[in-house]
Amino acid sequence: MDSLGRVVTLSGAESRACTPDLPDQQKEDDARERDASCQEQGGSNYEATGASKEMAPPPDEIGRVSKEPDPSELRVGEGVSADARSSGFSLLAKSCIPQASFAQAFAMSSIAYMPNVYISLFRGDARLIGLANITMVIVDISINPWIGRLSDTGFFNCCYFSDVHSWGRRAPLMLLSIPVCMLSCVLFWIGPESLQSPVAVAMWYTAARLLMTIGIAMFESAFQSGFTELFPSKAERVSLGLAKFFAAMVGGGLGFVGIVPSAVGMKDPGSPNQRQLFALFGLLTGVSWMLAVPYARLQRRSIMKKIVPSSSWSSMADFWRSSPAFRCLAISTHFYGAGFMLLLTALP
Repeated sequence: MDSLGRVVTLSGAESRACTPDLPDQQKEDDARERDASCQEQGGSNYEATGASKEMAPPPDEIGRVSKEPDPSELRVGEGVSADARSSGFSLLAKSCIPQASFAQAFAMSSIAYMPNVYISLFRGDARLIGLANITMVIVDISINPWIGRLSDTGFFNCCYFSDVHSWGRRAPLMLLSIPVCMLSCVLFWIGPESLQSPVAVAMWYTAARLLMTIGIAMFESAFQSGFTELFPSKAERVSLGLAKFFAAMVGGGLGFVGIVPSAVGMKDPGSPNQRQLFALFGLLTGVSWMLAVPYARLQRRSIMKKIVPSSSWSSMADFWRSSPAFRCLAISTHFYGAGFMLLLTALP
């Protein structure tokens, strides 16, 4: 033991030279004492070999190196796993997630039979309407990853939303998507009854469908990305996912049962009764998107506020270079939605 109280372990001939001839029992006792002293020092012993000596770091340094980071001392996303801690949001704040799902499901289920309404009631060109539905699937596949990448690069952080640290990357995108979705819902219900040409009716439907495709792509990109960033805990995401599912079921059921039968059963296009009823449906489906505003405001507290520089072309290339499984899933999902829409179009 040196002057600082640290144990010195010598090797080879030096150890034998410095150790006097002692009984075997005393040697064993001394060895046990040295081992206990080394453990108390926390690994602060050092070894000397010849003229060179390599000193181990002090006990406090060893503690800092070997100590695992405490998740409670770190913010979410800084060196801890996704399941290390919960988001800390209140139950009231979390309720805005299923509320937004309810709004989306209600609006989308209400306009699910729009192809049938435009063909049977407004006498629109069925071929053009069907072609519009197929084209919108391709548009949806193309712009969905592109919009998400634009959000990552801060493209939507402009004008009032220019402060990324205050608004984040997802809140501006969702807040901009809400008026787009509202306008598309209103256009679906109000306007086509005044058109006389089947081609004009089909073009009106195509414009409203394109606007809805863009709005939903913006909404979904902000919704899903913000959901993962706001709730890094898997347990929270699972519980909120169930709440989202049930809210969407309720919203979809209300739209399908409360609006679709009346819209499909209408027989007098352009009549005052039809205009008033469809204006009411347009108001309900449009205003329902306002229920997603609280979730958009909550996304301002997202932990991901760093701008990722990238170009739009490289964004598309990154998407197609992703895993084949993800690519197949995305494409099959979109075409499944298109097939469902075409099936509704063919229904009487």
